[in-house]
Amino acid sequence: MSRKAMNAKERKKVNSLLYEVTRGWFRHIPLDSIFWALEQHGLKPVQEDGTPWAGFLCGAEGKTDIALQKDEKIIQEALHLRWYRHGMYYEITAYVN
Repeated sequence: MSRKAMNAKERKKVNSLLYEVTRGWFRHIPLDSIFWALEQHGLKPVQEDGTPWAGFLCGAEGKTDIALQKDEKIIQEALHLRWYRHGMYYEITAYVN
């Protein structure tokens, strides 16, 4: 089963908004803001079976890839999320590719 892909212009818009909501340092990983940015472009984070994403992000540093759904179909791109804690604050990198 092939998955639909986003065009480059749409992906750039999503990534620009993700950059805005993850600039700076955070006391926690700002998943609400990240998921809000995705929803502004009709994207929904999901499990691989299409159910809403649920999970924990633990540790001083880590990375995860979260499947995305658009128009009720899982798309080819995923949310790539990385975090690093320095002292009490997290640095976040989030993008769709």
